Amino acid sequence: MKKLITLFMVCTQLFAIENRVRLVTYNLENYGGDGYNNKTETSRNPHYRTIINAIDPDILVVQEIYGAFDGDSRFLNDVLNHENNIYASAFIDQKNDANGNDVWHDIGVYFKNQMFQPLSIREVEMSEGYLRDALEVKLKYNETGDTIIVYGLHFKAGESEAAERQQEARKLRNYLNTLPENTTFVVCGDFNIYTSSEEAWKRLTEEQQDDDGRVFDPVEQVGNWHNNSYYKAIHTQSTRYESGGLDDRFDFILISGGIKEHHKIEYIPGTYTAFGNDGNHFNDSVNWQTNNSVSSEIADALYAAADHLPVYADFDFTGTVGVVEEITQPDNFVLEQNYPNPFNPRTTIAFQVPFPSHIKLAVYDLMGNEITTILNREMGPGRYHQVWDGTDNNHRRAASGIYFLLFQSSSGAKISQKMVLVK
Repeated sequence: MKKLITLFMVCTQLFAIENRVRLVTYNLENYGGDGYNNKTETSRNPHYRTIINAIDPDILVVQEIYGAFDGDSRFLNDVLNHENNIYASAFIDQKNDANGNDVWHDIGVYFKNQMFQPLSIREVEMSEGYLRDALEVKLKYNETGDTIIVYGLHFKAGESEAAERQQEARKLRNYLNTLPENTTFVVCGDFNIYTSSEEAWKRLTEEQQDDDGRVFDPVEQVGNWHNNSYYKAIHTQSTRYESGGLDDRFDFILISGGIKEHHKIEYIPGTYTAFGNDGNHFNDSVNWQTNNSVSSEIADALYAAADHLPVYADFDFTGTVGVVEEITQPDNFVLEQNYPNPFNPRTTIAFQVPFPSHIKLAVYDLMGNEITTILNREMGPGRYHQVWDGTDNNHRRAASGIYFLLFQSSSGAKISQKMVLVK
């Protein structure tokens, strides 16, 4: 291995992402229907609290919350605000089914009430009674005044319901196309889609004459997700071997063109995460033996709470994070503190370059051994990001411990940051 004899510590001003917002989508598996599958909310609430405390969502979109028995308010009071009054909620109670029975496919959006102000809440109706409506919540971020529109949905489930999902997607896309150009919105929830060749997925993501409602997969992982080990790191259902194990990517956070093109609100690359999926539990329970992405306590909570994993992604509400910052040319070389830190299994690294330079970004252990080279190429002026997935140059998982991230430019700038990899 290469040796780094001296680690250079340069004091410089760091530009942290101060307006980072974490958005989470989570299917709660019929929360509020006491006794469902012999699981009462009294027994599941502690597990939900463990999960929510670990993720710390700023906006939380949930599905399968039973409005008929005040499941929305019970989740708000008994889970989210169990210790402090942090969250407020928006909720829709879905129409009854064809037989007049109340269904438990209701949708809720919860948000931190000191961070966001609700501007409007409405139901996006699908007209036909057998289709499931979507929830639209417009939220203003108090710090900057920027607005994000959150759409929560829960498409019809089952391989035999593909035609119904297509209709739900078509109606939603038609509605989204009425939004102004570059609107910053997200569409998230339990899509129940098995493959990107399914018509429902095509309707939402395809280019159309009116393209304002088109949505994009932030991680660009399209394909046949169903029972396909190639996508094992992003599967979200099921958390339990008894119901099939992790083999489907049903839960998504999709972004609008306005977010994709960095109009005030931006997705922070590398943050999209199927929480609790370490890539080693394909067709297995999430808590089987060791889970390398979360503690055993959290893995057990994910298993016991619901049959889906929560998915989260982070967004910057200042419009300063992206592949390149186009508004202001940086004045100095800057290496920001990686986020998250400590981390497992991946972390995002942001830096800025003031003029054309050859940039090398590498990771070293405490002995000065080079673990991996993340970046080594010519770069123009701007702000950039890179993601380290916690592996070495041979694609092996690095051991837990302290590492140094070293940034070097051809002009002689050298900056390092300490990172902590945990397992």
